[in-house]
Parts: sequence; structure tokens; C-alpha cells
Amino acid sequence: MSLQSLFRSFERETALHRLDPRTKLLWVLSVSVAAVLLGTPLLLGLLVLSTVPFWAVLRPSRGQVRSLLLIFASIAAGVVLSQAFFYYWGTGPQLVIVPADAPVIGPLTGGIAVYLNGVWYGLVQSFRFIASASAALTLVASTRPGDLVAALSSIIPARKGRRPVGLPLEIAFMVSAAVSFAPVLIGETEQIMRAMQARGLDLRGVTGMGRGLSYLFFPLVLGLLRSGRQLALAADARAFRATRDRTSLVELRAGRGDYLLAGYAASLIALAAFLSATGYGGSVLL
Repeated sequence: MSLQSLFRSFERETALHRLDPRTKLLWVLSVSVAAVLLGTPLLLGLLVLSTVPFWAVLRPSRGQVRSLLLIFASIAAGVVLSQAFFYYWGTGPQLVIVPADAPVIGPLTGGIAVYLNGVWYGLVQSFRFIASASAALTLVASTRPGDLVAALSSIIPARKGRRPVGLPLEIAFMVSAAVSFAPVLIGETEQIMRAMQARGLDLRGVTGMGRGLSYLFFPLVLGLLRSGRQLALAADARAFRATRDRTSLVELRAGRGDYLLAGYAASLIALAAFLSATGYGGSVLL
């Protein structure tokens, strides 16, 4: 399963696709704020699990689920291990692997130990990232690029001759282009790697992968520059920025589901703020 499919909209008609993208942006913001306010692995793990029902609505394939779990597990393992071995300022218990007075290795490293405080801190930080990333990927998977541009440029819609309130159209377009950058990057990388294999380059093993990565940089940069130029030409052909008051074919309207999701997002922030204020947060609110 190509990783590209995880970073672009699923071509399906689900309840999540029919929601207003502005409401989904509010939900992603609420998850990110809650991830900052909460500070225990248990609560942050529950926050990660709260994004699972949204993925269930999208009905991803088994390959997509495996790829997503592999990415998140790799991130969590890397963060936890790095913090476990290098959390030098930890004052809690630790598991000494190599004592400081061991011959040769001890004087060179000052001793090698697994800090339990570091494991705890690594879990907190990895769950914070996974929760925010899971919500953001859900937004990308359920929102078309044009709808995302319309949502960012008109957060508060125009009424009675009043212009909409939101990000400038150029910035909204830039954000949408940045979101689509990940699948383009992955696609270019896969094509280059397959082309190198077709020309006889052996990519097996650590040595082969290192050799392939050394040949990857320049064709990848050239391919991304080519894609950027094509995007710029397409925008010019469609008269982007030709007039200040630009109309849009996409009309965003909030429905009953949007109000329910907005209430859920507000409740999530309120609950996270309450838990943080009572001592379960990363930094207690005053």
C-alpha cells in the first residue's frame, strides 16, 4: 500500500466528508489544544483513541491502517527510546545497563542507563504528537483541497455585502498546497526508487538503501521543482489573484452534524482545561 493514500482525500461519500471543513478544523484545533493541556500517558492515550471513531467513519483499507499504525508505532518507539537513554536530568529510578566505572565504555559515556522518567516523558510527547497528527490526517482524508481553501479564506462567511473573514486567499492556497506536498514527495520518491531498481541498482540491505538514498536527492529536488512550476502555471491559467473580490464555486454551509461536532470540540477543550487545572496537565493552569 502506497503511503500517498494516507496524505490525500479519500474519494468517498461519508458523513465526515459532508461536514463543513471549518468545523473539522475546529475539531483538529481542539485535539491539538487538549494534547498540550493534558500531561499523563493515560489521558493522552485516551485522546488518541478519541480519534479512532472518525477513522472508522472514513473506512480506510487494511493496507492504510497497517501503514498508519506502522508510522505511529515507529514515532512512539523512537521518541520513547531516545528519552529513555538521554533523559539525564531525571531524578527518578533508573535501570543501569553500563555503570560509569565500567572499563573503557564507562569513562567514554559516563554510564548508560534507562531513565524511567524519560520513558514517561517519551510516552507523553509521542502521544501528544500522535493525537494531533491523527486528527490532522483525518481532516486531510475527508476534505478536498478546494473545500480546504474555501474554509480557510472564509472562516466567517460574507453577509449583506460584508466581505468574508479569514486568511488571505494566497495564504489559504499556500496551506492547501503544503498539505498536498506530502503525497507528491512520496510519489516522486517511489518513482525514483523504482527507476533505480529498473536500472540494476541493488537496494537490498543497509548498504544498498544507503547507496539509493545518496542518489535520490538531486532527482527528487528536480521533480519537486517541476511539480511546483506546473502548479504555478495551473494557478495562472485559472486567473488566480486576477481580482481582489474572487467568487468561489464552493459554498460552505453548516448543518446539524457540524453543530454537534463543534459542541464536542468545545467540550473537549473545556474538559482538558479542567483536568490541567486540577493537576493532570503538562502545565497547571493558574
